[in-house]
Amino acid sequence: MLHPIAAGTKFKRGIRIIASSVALIGGLCWFACCSTASRRLPLRHILVLHSYAPDNPRCLKMNGLLEKELEKKGIRADILYRYMDTERRTYAQRYAWYNALLDSLADNRPDAVLINDDYAFTFYLQCGHPLVGQLPAVFTGVYQLQPLQDTLKKYPNITGRWDHVDYLANVRFMEKIFRKHVPITVYYETTPMAKRAHQEIKEQLKDFDDIRFNHYYLHQLYPDDPQFPADEELFSTLQVWGRQDAAYPFSVLSFRPYRDIKGVAIIGQSGDIYTQEYFLNDLYGIITVPLGLSHISPTFTVINEPFGFWDAYLGGYFTTWEQQTSEGAELLTKLLNGVAPEDIPVTESVKEYVVDWRTLARFGLDTSLFPAGVRFVNMPFYQRYRLWIISISLIFAFTLISVISYLLYLYLREQKRTREALDSVQRKNVSLELAIQGGNTYVWRFRANEFIFEHALGNLPVRIPLNEFRELIYPDDQAEFDRAKMFLPRADKLVQHYRCKFTGKYQWWEFRFSTIEVGKSEQWEVSGLLINIQSVKDKEAELIEAKKLAEKAELKQSFIDNMSHEIRTPLNAIVGFSNLLATSEELDEEDKQEFIRIINLNNDLLLVLINDILELSRLDSGQVSFDMQDCSVKDLIEDIYSSYGIIIPARLNFLKQVPDNDACVYADCSKLTQVLTNFLNNAVKFTQAGYIKLGYELLAQSGEVSLFVEDTGKGIPAEQQKMVFERFYKQDEFAQGTGLGLSICRTIVDRLGGRIQLDSEPGRGSRFSIILPAKQVK
Repeated sequence: MLHPIAAGTKFKRGIRIIASSVALIGGLCWFACCSTASRRLPLRHILVLHSYAPDNPRCLKMNGLLEKELEKKGIRADILYRYMDTERRTYAQRYAWYNALLDSLADNRPDAVLINDDYAFTFYLQCGHPLVGQLPAVFTGVYQLQPLQDTLKKYPNITGRWDHVDYLANVRFMEKIFRKHVPITVYYETTPMAKRAHQEIKEQLKDFDDIRFNHYYLHQLYPDDPQFPADEELFSTLQVWGRQDAAYPFSVLSFRPYRDIKGVAIIGQSGDIYTQEYFLNDLYGIITVPLGLSHISPTFTVINEPFGFWDAYLGGYFTTWEQQTSEGAELLTKLLNGVAPEDIPVTESVKEYVVDWRTLARFGLDTSLFPAGVRFVNMPFYQRYRLWIISISLIFAFTLISVISYLLYLYLREQKRTREALDSVQRKNVSLELAIQGGNTYVWRFRANEFIFEHALGNLPVRIPLNEFRELIYPDDQAEFDRAKMFLPRADKLVQHYRCKFTGKYQWWEFRFSTIEVGKSEQWEVSGLLINIQSVKDKEAELIEAKKLAEKAELKQSFIDNMSHEIRTPLNAIVGFSNLLATSEELDEEDKQEFIRIINLNNDLLLVLINDILELSRLDSGQVSFDMQDCSVKDLIEDIYSSYGIIIPARLNFLKQVPDNDACVYADCSKLTQVLTNFLNNAVKFTQAGYIKLGYELLAQSGEVSLFVEDTGKGIPAEQQKMVFERFYKQDEFAQGTGLGLSICRTIVDRLGGRIQLDSEPGRGSRFSIILPAKQVK
């Protein structure tokens, strides 16, 4: 049998194993359910078109984010990515590439198409392939939608989000950062898309007096084009301001045609130290990225293509590629969930101010330069959560110091307690040794079925095997010792008393013991004390005997007092009315007869009282013999019902309840009749109307029979129900009776081996039951 500590350890280990298994099974079931649910989703085929090359880092990032967004929205997608590679293909090659791609999809059409950026969308819309008007499609990242509006209206199956470039917001953003007007360089190209972008810049900024345009470089290439005035005076002024590092009274946008400039002129124009110009990127191409990287001042952008992937671009106000991808996923989800493209209006994408932390750090700019609402990207973790890290570090340091201090406090306190405990144990050991040496007390241990005593017990050896030790115990106590033996492995401060023959004669001994675990194994050992308590038992016996004698004397005195009171009442009536008859000559005959009737009535009461006292005395002394035999309960009830039915008052209904099955009890039938008759007499006495019921019931569960008398009388309050069986107790002091009847009944039923049960409720009646073991049921 395991010690409770070891058993508890095994139980806890088992609980942990079961909990881990349940968690593992639950996780596998959850994974299986999720996988099954995912497989149940319909597979949607999506074509994604990019404007740039497959190795473009922005395209790869957008692909990964798109897949995650679609998965979040519950779309199980099979995505086909295709790249138009704008920089490496001519116009004709782009149209040919689109037609070849769409021809290959004729027999395996996608469920939806996502087109990213201007170049891919423009050539898709203008390629003229039949599938363009049939496939549901969405576009994102389109900056120049106005020239395509008429064409787009022909295709109601296409919708999307476009990014209307806000040049003014970007210029003002640059001015806020540097707290002044700034010189800005804009890369100029002659492609249709580039020309539209430059025209849009002029349209948005032409009405602002604090913004000027510098066409000097374009005039050098196109001197006859009226769009590009010489601006020589402005150019000269800018050179002077640049050399003097003067504050500009207005912001200047200088258009530079880098693609048409050869040799070192490009380097010279991109790195004009004296101008300190800031490059504003409004197009994405094979030249714009190197230009931004080679510029000595921070580069800004109004489009998201280069931002975040090269540390030359500080930031700007535009739709980020994350926002563009999220909007594309949202539009695709609507299409795949059954929303018609014509029901989805073309709207502008959401823009925000963003700054690349790497570029900010590269140019040594402080975050305080940037207006509120700016979002920093590529920010290192320790910078993004700097306050949190500092706060958590301080909290951790404070917590660590507090924990160390508290542990030190606990250590010192425990040291103090240990010293005090050791001192206390030492004092107790001294006291225990003195107590053991001065009395009949022995220290013992039980291990491996052997009792081991610290000191020899009389003439017995120090080590006594269990079976030999058992023989030293009084035979009547050996069964109790065997039961206590079962609790040894888990005993906790148990105390047992046995009569043992350790010193040649049986004496009372007290065993006090507890079980402890030995080491880390499952072994256990019982330690305890053996104390001779014979003198205590002798004193207990003397006190019990003295108590019994005192109780007998008290009962006898109480009995004499009650008996004297009960006898005095009828005697007073007898003596009083006898004196009246003897001394009063004027009494008429009717009064004399009434006095005589009262005297006879009290004579009868006195006789009944004396007979009850004598019977109770004989019952207490055991002089009353009981004629025990098998009695038929049914016959007994029938006899009592027949005989008592003659004398029952006419105001009451006398009922009988007898089940079909008879029962046999081993009892004295005459004594049972006496008890039931007493119950009936009391019922008649306290019942003015209603019924009295005599009967019996079989109690199948307990194997007993219940003989009862039930009435509808006045009932007995709950607080008096335990007192009605006391001697001389009467519920109604004015009612006739001695107050001994129920006490005699209880004594008789106790002698018969049964018990009396009372169920009563004031105002509803009472039920007195005799419950006896049923010998057999017929």
